[in-house]
Amino acid sequence: MSGTATTPPPPSSASHLLRAAAAAAASGDADCATRILLGRHRRCPSRPDAFSVNIVLKTLSFSLSPRRTFPFFFRMLAAGFSPNSFTFPPIAAAASRSADLTAGEVSHAQAVKRGAMPASVHVGNAFITMYSACGLVSCARILFDEVRQRDVVSWNAIVDGYVKVGDLASARELFDEMPERNVVSWNVMINGCLKARFPQYGLRKLFNEMIRSGVRASITTMVSLVTACGRLGAIKNGRSVHGYSVRNFVEKNLIHGTALVDMYCRCGKVEVAKRVFDGIQERNLVCWNAMILGQCIHGSPKDGLDLFQELLSGGV
Repeated sequence: MSGTATTPPPPSSASHLLRAAAAAAASGDADCATRILLGRHRRCPSRPDAFSVNIVLKTLSFSLSPRRTFPFFFRMLAAGFSPNSFTFPPIAAAASRSADLTAGEVSHAQAVKRGAMPASVHVGNAFITMYSACGLVSCARILFDEVRQRDVVSWNAIVDGYVKVGDLASARELFDEMPERNVVSWNVMINGCLKARFPQYGLRKLFNEMIRSGVRASITTMVSLVTACGRLGAIKNGRSVHGYSVRNFVEKNLIHGTALVDMYCRCGKVEVAKRVFDGIQERNLVCWNAMILGQCIHGSPKDGLDLFQELLSGGV
């Protein structure tokens, strides 16, 4: 048979290679993932396919070594890879997680060059989030104003950007302009008030507005509100928020339970905190610390020391 055509690997072989590349990426080994994909490329002379590369990019971006996403991306480009709109969100996420502004800007330029910006709303959202995470809310705002289409994710990303730099006034202004809001929108503002040391505004104004708007709170909302109550020493509001949680959430959440323990201790209700603590079946070190410190500072130091010994004996 004449010619030099190379038979592509069978689908089962291609799937196996993709799984191997993804597994290597999950461990942060971008070099191994590259060798696997380029090895496949050499056996089947065509450009690396977008599906495989995008899977590895996404895996790398959420690995313990997100910075390895960028050299992998550029090695794939050099091998003839043609990015699409699914390529850039994981790259932007990697820049956000690693706070690598330079890599994020280069990736943004690639997205513009390849036509993914500003046509794709989810690519735009990814880079708005990236600039916000890197503290450049002014750049995020320029991008937000330039994108052709916006959805609730776009609005949440820019509001969160202003919250991150402590500009609650601008965040609230944009929040009020939002054509629609979801629970994430409210959580961003409530948590922003908490971080900016205005917990009373989030607790007594924003949460009431949220309930009146018909948006159902999430467990994240509850954690922020319980934390606000603890910082304010607002036991009446704390009990009300706790009651709302009991009525609306069936499954128990460790972070929420720990926040309740801390809140009741701060409000001087250590015995209630202990009951909540005892009801938490699986506790981590943060949960134990909250109860031990609560006992030592707001309750009985002896009980706190006894809890500490129990923690040590339990091997936590």
